[in-house]
Amino acid sequence: MKLWKSLLIGSVAVFLVACQMAPLQPTVTEPVPYTLEKKQAERCIIEAGSMRGWLITPIKPGELQAELNIRQHQVVMRIVYDDKNITFNYVSSKNMNEKNGKIHRQYNNWLNNLRGDIKAKMNEVYTKQLLEKQG
Repeated sequence: MKLWKSLLIGSVAVFLVACQMAPLQPTVTEPVPYTLEKKQAERCIIEAGSMRGWLITPIKPGELQAELNIRQHQVVMRIVYDDKNITFNYVSSKNMNEKNGKIHRQYNNWLNNLRGDIKAKMNEVYTKQLLEKQG
């Protein structure tokens, strides 16, 4: 009886870990939704990221490193941007079980939240510019 109980508990544990995995998209590129100067885009990315706890560090013009540390988890990505596109490149992670093209599902949530926040910040900056031009 103890053997069956141990096997059942082990099977449930493996199932729960497998359910927490999702496909890793190593690179995600999307268009910049607004006409912004490169420096404005950089500022939007940094400000949006910092609101969610991302530490975003400029590497060189058009390239940033983004690091998120939550509890025992860490995610590092490279963000490359110009006036037309923003590209999010997965670099590394700790305690996210990245293996064989899969990663903890929370990575995708964090990435999607960051992308949405960046779009919202760019919208805010662009709208403010339009309103200032109108006087």
